[in-house]
Amino acid sequence: HIAAVRKPVFSIGTWAMLATILTAILGASVDTKVLPPIVHGLLAYGAIACNFAAIKIEIGALTESSRIVDEVNALLGA
Repeated sequence: HIAAVRKPVFSIGTWAMLATILTAILGASVDTKVLPPIVHGLLAYGAIACNFAAIKIEIGALTESSRIVDEVNALLGA
């Protein structure tokens, strides 16, 4: 059950990292005037949103994992 709880963490985490990396790379394109700043700005807001979503999902997964560990410990009498 822990694997099922942790599964969404990896997918949203990957998307958050990719969005952040893409934003940084395209930020260099703005510095060299290849892209307009609005493109970088919109990508930055998207990357921030992805990272907040990842944090929310991670906190949920950690909470559920902790609950499962507590349940197992109670069953083991620990």
